[in-house]
Amino acid sequence: MRYLLTHLVSQAALQHPQQAAICCRDETLSYAELYRRSAALAQILVASGVGVGDRVGIYMHKCVDCASAIYGIMAAGAAYVPLDPTAPLARLQHIIDSCDIEVLVTEPRLDRGVEELVPATAIRQLIGGGPGIGRGARNMNWETVHKQSASEFPELGLTGNSLAYILFTSGSTGVPKGIMHSHASAITWARVTASSYQFTAQDRISNYAPLHFDLSTLDYFGAAWAASTTVMVPEEYTRFPASLAELIARQRLSIFYTVPHALLQLLQAGVIQQHSYPALRAVLFGGEPIPPKHLREIMKLWPGATFYNVYGPTETNGVTHYRVNLDELDTAKSIPIGRVYDDVEALVLDSKDTVVADDSVGELLISAGTCMRGYWKRADLNQKVFWFRSQDHQRPDVFVRTGDLVSRRPDGCFEFLGRADRLVKTRGYRVELDEVEASIVTHPQVLECAAFAVPDPSGSVNIAVAIIPSDIGSFDLSRLRDHIRRQLPAYAMPRSIEVLADLPRTSTGKIDRVSLLAQAAKK
Repeated sequence: MRYLLTHLVSQAALQHPQQAAICCRDETLSYAELYRRSAALAQILVASGVGVGDRVGIYMHKCVDCASAIYGIMAAGAAYVPLDPTAPLARLQHIIDSCDIEVLVTEPRLDRGVEELVPATAIRQLIGGGPGIGRGARNMNWETVHKQSASEFPELGLTGNSLAYILFTSGSTGVPKGIMHSHASAITWARVTASSYQFTAQDRISNYAPLHFDLSTLDYFGAAWAASTTVMVPEEYTRFPASLAELIARQRLSIFYTVPHALLQLLQAGVIQQHSYPALRAVLFGGEPIPPKHLREIMKLWPGATFYNVYGPTETNGVTHYRVNLDELDTAKSIPIGRVYDDVEALVLDSKDTVVADDSVGELLISAGTCMRGYWKRADLNQKVFWFRSQDHQRPDVFVRTGDLVSRRPDGCFEFLGRADRLVKTRGYRVELDEVEASIVTHPQVLECAAFAVPDPSGSVNIAVAIIPSDIGSFDLSRLRDHIRRQLPAYAMPRSIEVLADLPRTSTGKIDRVSLLAQAAKK
């Protein structure tokens, strides 16, 4: 019986010992070797004082030992906390302090950051730092870990409810919030994905997302459930579409799970056509909406693959998915997020927490085994996000508020209509910024669009947009304005339109609207 995430690796190592578990660049770990390295790290961590429920940081670029770190930390009874190597050190310091992290798993490429983090925090033990790194903290290099004799994971009496990892996302106040997932919630997600997309030991599944982005949990745990191979996409490949297309073909990926931005980059660069992809059978995307007109062109270039829109906030893991039909994209304005997976209950509530009728707009709430335990040290946020439904005076059902506005179609599919916090008022009118974006991106010359509200001296807001044209040389701004007038009411017209070569991005590939707003405020 598999009820801990570490069971996925131990069972795969037993049944498929020579099967490739992790590939990155020119290095590959079999499941047997991944299990051995993870067990070695677990023993070292336990010997260094790491206990059940402790938090251990992972501060690494992509490499095969990222997987060793994940499973080794959990096998030691602790929870792993990914630290984004591209994030400001002040943000990382805040996360380390908040989680009381004393042990950091890292690598020599990040020694400069480690040298600044160690004296500013309570870190006492490093795993993987370069020679002489640490300023007082003990340091053990990866070569020593790899040589450690280890045959099995420690027996620590963990349960499915034990904390497995904490992912930090940006909070509305600018302070990152930690989302806690248990072994049970993550392993349920692994089972759901492996079943829904029929993963097998022959599959080669991409790991496009960084470790601190929740999409990575499908890549690691869904693959391990089926003893599939996880193929890491190195960070530099995510920045160059030609390299990414070549990697998908060369590594014979069968499952490509990514963000819409990556698909748009591949399409715009015209590089998909340069290779053949006989192994590619499914393309999964999620994180934010993708314009149907662009998805249609991508699907034509990968006719042998089935495309799925995968939806779910970090708090819930994935909860719905939609198999896209190419024929519907000619007239569609948006891609539905689809139906819920098995064993997921969804409610759509209005502002008074009353269930709305189908085709009516409301906030989506989710009850499922994939949902988080709560926010780390944020009881105030827990009170806001959890909603309890009592039935016949029994133990109340617990739902998680997603903050997303949806409507349910008669066929049971959900249409994503935007964020509840993206609804703004301008001069007395309510405007949904996601609707503004969806309308503008229907223009044939617009590749991507970001809408945001800029406060004005009157106490109201002005709507501003930033766009990426498909061809900046031939782009006609006046024609775009005419297009918007035909799409939106006058009160929803943007006051300013900025044409950019690219939009600012978060480290997870999403549009960084906070940066756009900050830039607009300076003008």
